[in-house]
Amino acid sequence: MAYKEPDEFIQVLEDLPVPQEKKGAFFLEIGIVLYNFSYFRLALNSWDHSLKYFLKNKDKSGESTC
Repeated sequence: MAYKEPDEFIQVLEDLPVPQEKKGAFFLEIGIVLYNFSYFRLALNSWDHSLKYFLKNKDKSGESTC
């Protein structure tokens, strides 16, 4: 299935059963995979979403990785 908008793609990932405390790392890894497959716009959106989770959880290590 192709996603026309990055937000639509992110919403599908949000609905997966990933624990809240792991979502930052989850979106970070998804972004890396997307980047490696040249889906740069989706990768940036995924990393941005990852950073929001790291900031929310006050995870300084995760923030610096983003």
